[in-house]
Amino acid sequence: MFDILLVNPNYGEELYSSNVVSLHSPLGLAYLAAYLNSKKIKANILEANAHGLSEDETVNKILKSDAKLVGIGAVTATIEIVFRLCKKIKEKDSSKIIILGGVHPSSLPKETLKRCSSIDYIVIGEGEKIVYNLIKAIKKKKSVRNIKGIAFINKKGKFIQNPPEELIKDLDSLPFPARELLPLELYRPGAEFDIGCKGKEFVEIITSRGCPNRCVYCSSTYFWKRIRMRGIENIFQEIKQLKNKGAKHFSFLDDTFTISTNFVLDLCKKIKPLNLKWDCYVRVNNLTEKMIKSMKEAGCIGMRIGFESGNNEILERVKKNITTEQAERAMKFMKKYDIKTFGFFMVGLPGETKETIEDTIKFAIKLNPYFASFAITTPFPGTEMFEDYVKKKWLKKNIDWNIMTLHNSELTRTESLNPHEIFEYYKKAKRKFFLRPKYFITIFGHMLKHPHEITNYSLRFIKKIML
Repeated sequence: MFDILLVNPNYGEELYSSNVVSLHSPLGLAYLAAYLNSKKIKANILEANAHGLSEDETVNKILKSDAKLVGIGAVTATIEIVFRLCKKIKEKDSSKIIILGGVHPSSLPKETLKRCSSIDYIVIGEGEKIVYNLIKAIKKKKSVRNIKGIAFINKKGKFIQNPPEELIKDLDSLPFPARELLPLELYRPGAEFDIGCKGKEFVEIITSRGCPNRCVYCSSTYFWKRIRMRGIENIFQEIKQLKNKGAKHFSFLDDTFTISTNFVLDLCKKIKPLNLKWDCYVRVNNLTEKMIKSMKEAGCIGMRIGFESGNNEILERVKKNITTEQAERAMKFMKKYDIKTFGFFMVGLPGETKETIEDTIKFAIKLNPYFASFAITTPFPGTEMFEDYVKKKWLKKNIDWNIMTLHNSELTRTESLNPHEIFEYYKKAKRKFFLRPKYFITIFGHMLKHPHEITNYSLRFIKKIML
């Protein structure tokens, strides 16, 4: 018998279509399950996304579970799906206690509870300690009024938000994610680095929580509060354990893997003898040639980089804390050591004009990363940009969260550009970058080398470019 069933809803088809190339593991739920089980709270995971379960199938499995509590994670892109799921659960079994966590409900707890009365509790921020304390109180039938880090509507219909819980200072104290509760054989990476493996051979890992930067469009600072890093030995033991179970490629999901030069150099030295392949997210302002060389020698084959804009004034305004000069220097070193790059660029950043977007398009072509992603800057809850939009009354009171995606401009605007103009520049950026002979040669080379991995991705990718 389980105390809580943690659910990862099926969002893949609704958000990305049924032909999506990548499928990623819900590490947050796996960490939470591992922590709860280590504390004698029996937790299990229902991976509806990986198994492609419909909403009704997901609800039926939840109802058949002997767990009294149901925990669901949500971001803005999935919150409407979660609302529907919670409503169906409560309609069929009102005794189930629904706990919601994740960036969206953490950012807008009152609005979330008002929008969906089927939710019993919202966990705000880092969940392990909060969920554990909440479940203990519920099992012992004690008041939750003193449980830190939660929000709820009391019996009188009043919104209550308790004081925040303290962050977990020592991440090494956490057990490794409960990957044994996940269908590891179903996960697969994206096509960008052509790593040639999937399932148990492909593993995602996190070495830190939080980010020291304060980009106005990112919610990481709000959710994680401050940067905390795991110890080298702790990370090494997890990597070695996973390698012994068949893992061949590791994808580091940290907001910024290269925050500390010493951390990167020490970890690379430690894992180099394991002969791994891996990729990570980096920032150009703290990449040095020494660091890149060390990463390459330790098995790094790809880096994901947020360039965002080709205009230094815009980069400064959005608090990105990088410059175009730093980006060019970093790209020179990455190409020197033959590390594939996936560059992220944004259209519609605060202060954006037609001229600054043109700067970004030209800059993306100049940098010429191996792969690129162009997104429409979106005012997600939990960001400084969202708060600024609210102050300027650029957002409606009752937002349809389904339209808040990185590829819909309906909610995005600047002092100089309206949503339609931003969307037109978004399409132009993609056409200008991807419809180049040089880029088609790159894609064609990938398709020849890895047809099983790349074909569907390339066809869908090109179709989107032509929109």
